[in-house]
Amino acid sequence: MLKSIIVKMLSIMFVVLISTNIVFAEQLIKDIKILGNSRISSVAVEASISYRKGDEISKEEEEEIIQELYNTGIFKDVNIKFKNGILTIKVVENPIFNNFIFKGNKIVKSSELLSAVGIEIRSVYSKRKEKIAVENIRQYYKAKGYYSVNIILEKETKSNNRLDLVFNIEEGKIATIKKISFVGNNA
Repeated sequence: MLKSIIVKMLSIMFVVLISTNIVFAEQLIKDIKILGNSRISSVAVEASISYRKGDEISKEEEEEIIQELYNTGIFKDVNIKFKNGILTIKVVENPIFNNFIFKGNKIVKSSELLSAVGIEIRSVYSKRKEKIAVENIRQYYKAKGYYSVNIILEKETKSNNRLDLVFNIEEGKIATIKKISFVGNNA
C-alpha cells in the first residue's frame, strides 16, 4: 500500500516537472514582424532589441523586449505575441513635437523663449521633456527678475502623430527691491 502511494506521488511529480519544462521552454524565433510603426522603420525597431531570428526566447525574455523598446523613449505602447515561431511586435509611437507656441508673453520675445525651451522641434515627445520645457522657461523668466511667472501648458494634437505645445504665460511683475535695512550696524 505504502509502496503504491509512493509510486503514484513520484509519477505525479514527474508529470508536473515535464509539463513545467514544456511551459517554460525556450522557443526558436523563425521570423520577427513589426506592426504599428510609421516614422520608425522596422529595421530600427529590430535593432532596438537584443533578440534576432534564430535566437531562442522564453516568456521572461519577451518581457525584456518590451522593456527594451519602452527604454528607447520612442514608443508609448508595446505588445508582443509569439506564436508558431513568429515574434510579432506591435508598437504605438509617441508623437513628435511639431511646434512651440507662446501666448501672453509681452516682456520676452517668442524667439527668446524658443531658444530657452531646450527641446528640438521634431524630437520625440515625452512627459519628461514637457516638464523640462516648462521649467526652462520658468528659469529664463527668473533670470530676468520675473519670479511669479505662471505657465499653463496645453497640447494640441496634429495630423501624422505630431503635437504642438502651447505655453500660456502670465508674466507677473518684475521683482524689485524697495528698501535695504542693515540691522546691528553701529559704525
